[in-house]
Amino acid sequence: MQPQFITLSKSAKDITGQRFGRWIALGPIGKNARREIIWLCQCDCGNIGHIAGHSLTSGNSQSCGCLNIDKIRHASTTHGMSLTPLFQTWYKIIERCTNPSNRNYHQYGARGITICDEWRNSFLEFHKYASQLDHFGEKGYSIDRINNSLGYQPENIRYATQHQQSRNKRTNVMITHSGETKCLKDWASSVNMSVGTLQRRIKLGWPTDKVLTQRPRKMNTTK
Repeated sequence: MQPQFITLSKSAKDITGQRFGRWIALGPIGKNARREIIWLCQCDCGNIGHIAGHSLTSGNSQSCGCLNIDKIRHASTTHGMSLTPLFQTWYKIIERCTNPSNRNYHQYGARGITICDEWRNSFLEFHKYASQLDHFGEKGYSIDRINNSLGYQPENIRYATQHQQSRNKRTNVMITHSGETKCLKDWASSVNMSVGTLQRRIKLGWPTDKVLTQRPRKMNTTK
């Protein structure tokens, strides 16, 4: 079945036939929810992919995933750490940031979350940095991004517990009160109220101090 290519607007750049890593852009086939042009691409290994133009031109996507696999194979023969937990973490970071076929790509690479070139191209450089961080190798700790709007890069990763990471999600609602900033879950625990109560008050437009300090009304159970 022949692909149905779309007609580009005059302002759009035509990258048909151009190479991006192992991808060759065959033609534009549509747009995604962010209004980015999606290109039908063929990888050197023969696989076909639907890749956003920005992912191609930025170098964020360079293959169907076979390039990463080849890098892993090469790396595993040079440093002897391919079975370590940190190596597996490094590999998974690259996959979710660069491989559109990865099931978590929409939460990372598709949102512009990247891994810096220095680490992407060298596990040893990643290991050199990550192994010096607090809690490296400790049970219950794993790598977390400090600022969720930024990628995996120096000064933006740490080792954190699952509890800490759950309170560092981009979907968390952060509230500042009396000079202290916490996520909604932590405030609910501090003021001994349910998260649902605080959420309803915020949706109703209550001022922050009233959201956190006014006690819920007790239901009258007297008959």
